[in-house]
Amino acid sequence: GAFQPFFRAHAHIDTKRREPWLFGDKTLRILRDIVRQRYTWLPQLYSLFREAELHGWPVMRSLWMHYPQDTETFGLEKQWMLGEDLLVTPVIEQGETSTNVYFPGKDNWFDVISYEKYEGGSHVRVAASLTKIPVYQRSGSIVFRKMRARRSTQMMISDPYTVIVALDAAGESVGSLYIDDESSFEYKTSKAYCDIKFSFSRSTLTGEPNCSGGFKPGNVIERVILVGESAEVKSVTKDDASSLEFSQSEKHIIVKMPVKSVSEGFSLTFNS
Repeated sequence: GAFQPFFRAHAHIDTKRREPWLFGDKTLRILRDIVRQRYTWLPQLYSLFREAELHGWPVMRSLWMHYPQDTETFGLEKQWMLGEDLLVTPVIEQGETSTNVYFPGKDNWFDVISYEKYEGGSHVRVAASLTKIPVYQRSGSIVFRKMRARRSTQMMISDPYTVIVALDAAGESVGSLYIDDESSFEYKTSKAYCDIKFSFSRSTLTGEPNCSGGFKPGNVIERVILVGESAEVKSVTKDDASSLEFSQSEKHIIVKMPVKSVSEGFSLTFNS
């Protein structure tokens, strides 16, 4: 449920109580962590709901919607896509600690926690304990999260963004982030919103905001995570030639505090 459009605990006045804290401390910790994961993905979900409003595309999609030529996707009923960039494969059998995942198409897929890479067109048995929901990001995509733990979405409005860039075989990626005030119809009546196009090409990440109706969000981007870059990066520079702090591991590169406001255009270049 944490990776579906609608997420809530549901019961009836005549059924047994089922609040999370009634199942013991271990279960409570697991459920709390899953809820927090859901909240970190709300920027991505919010952008997908905007897409649904504009184009009628469902937020939660069957795999064949994006891979109609891949006949392996036709009979899959235990996996789904969130938009076109996230693949979700939950464990739904009691007692199981692993599950079979089919990675569709010719894209590579990256585990959103470990950044482990999986090849498209393959069936893989993956470990999935009670604390893990298998979710994968498609190569060639850029997705968005807010990583601060908060008590409500209202308290998250001004929080910084984390941008995760997963490179395809050509070293490119694209993504779009939609932002409005999250509380009014100003986005309709006054076109008060910001639609930001992100792209990665030729070792450079660019952000091109299209803000209207006087709406200019001041959220910073506190972190860019680049996944799928095999070359050693020697420096990361902004469009003003200033250098940024970064770290590189075998699976990803993390750039800290690269952008002061999402409503301003920017570029970051990864120099090898």
